[in-house]
Amino acid sequence: MSEPEPSAVHESSGRQELSVSSPTQRLPRELVVDVLEHLRPSGSLTTVESNCHYPEVEESFFTSRSSFASLCLTSKWMHSLALEYLYRTVVLANNLELLHFFRTISNNASLRSMLTSFAWPVVLDIDEVEFDGLDVFVTEVYPDLDPQSWAAIAWHNQEDAQKYKRMGLSSSIKAAYWQVLGGIFSTAPNLKSIFFFHPNHRIGMMPCYPGYEMFMGLLMPPWVPKTALQQLRTIALETWPGLPSHFLTRSLVALLLNSPIHRVEVKFRHSLDEYREALKEWDVSDFSAESVRELFIIDVWSDPAELVHIGTLFPNLTSLELDYASDWIPLNKDAIEGLSEGLLSLSGTLEGLSLTCHSLERPNPENAEPILPDLGNMKALKHLTTTFFWLFGTKEIVKELERLDTLPPTLISLRLLDLNRHDSWEAEPVYDQALTRLEENCTLRLCNLKYVVLVLGTSYFDANAVTLTAKFTKLFALRGVAFRVITTEMSRGETFTSWANIDSVN
Repeated sequence: MSEPEPSAVHESSGRQELSVSSPTQRLPRELVVDVLEHLRPSGSLTTVESNCHYPEVEESFFTSRSSFASLCLTSKWMHSLALEYLYRTVVLANNLELLHFFRTISNNASLRSMLTSFAWPVVLDIDEVEFDGLDVFVTEVYPDLDPQSWAAIAWHNQEDAQKYKRMGLSSSIKAAYWQVLGGIFSTAPNLKSIFFFHPNHRIGMMPCYPGYEMFMGLLMPPWVPKTALQQLRTIALETWPGLPSHFLTRSLVALLLNSPIHRVEVKFRHSLDEYREALKEWDVSDFSAESVRELFIIDVWSDPAELVHIGTLFPNLTSLELDYASDWIPLNKDAIEGLSEGLLSLSGTLEGLSLTCHSLERPNPENAEPILPDLGNMKALKHLTTTFFWLFGTKEIVKELERLDTLPPTLISLRLLDLNRHDSWEAEPVYDQALTRLEENCTLRLCNLKYVVLVLGTSYFDANAVTLTAKFTKLFALRGVAFRVITTEMSRGETFTSWANIDSVN
């Protein structure tokens, strides 16, 4: 049997074409590129519930990698197209892959500029690896790793050698995994997005903090050169729930001082007060992260009063998303005043505001004042997501519905969540009155409003969704507004779709 003809590249009408099985069957280059685009991973890298004990990583990030790798082997022409996709978004599953990847880009400098998104969704090991002999490491942990391959790394390249030396890397000494990670970051000039778990933690053992602590410290000159990570725009940190937040805070400060980051995402503990303390420790207490436009924190544990400083620390925010852990919210005067002052300090720039909290299915505190301030002065606000409890309180909820009359006229979308049980007021009449008042405002003040979503817990959804949908869908439609009633589970799926979208920056 004769061998099939190899794939070939043709030029026709100014377009490059691929011969698949015969000269008469050709695929336009544009079509192949379109297929490659559809093979790219999409959505969040990890779920909202994921943590370092139980990582939940989206499988498409690994299946797309396998697809691109296979395509690279089909022909030289396909290799030239698919290689960029293979190295554009890199998600490494374990320490062995980290070492292999470092070896690959060390020996192939042309691949480094292709790397734009890098994710480390597993926990760094604190063990050291012997670059020269790899004795115990190879024989007991990863027997497939060839010690000779490390000796073949291009350590002799003067420019690379200087960068590796700053990270404590060479061919003849032991190096920790975080140093290998730093070596990757310091030699990838176009890196725009990074994601990793913080800190290093091995199942069944106490958490070990020094690795990331030292790694983040090395981001500062004179270690990693100031030219490193200058294209970085998005940083996502997913922490161990029991981690003292100052470890994460120091990491974040190091990155913000080094790179013009546009979006910051943090899961689990984070404290603005500890962030300010870290700035003082490093003698940069007046530092303002002017490049940051979007701040997204899941499972906030800190007091809302800390937000009094948000405008000083991040003066140019256009989007602020804070999801507080459970319904633990200090209901004191300082919390309300601090939150109010902080939000108003961003009144000229903030376009998107989401302030929510998880539900423990317990009653809201009685006689609670509204937590959110009057939002009428938020001149740029276009998208608002919050809870009944935050917006109206529980003390005089019917009276506080008047606050809907002061929403800014710039508002385009409003998402109201009602998550908790109510022992002090009946839900159905309040829903009806709130939506009626909101619908009336669509004519009087909220002329730009296009979307209204009411989010209800399961018990209230079952009892009220049909009635509310039937009545208000038509009323809002007459005002040009789309209206929906959805469950809490649906809302969480929609609210957190922007979490860890590491491939979207490409």
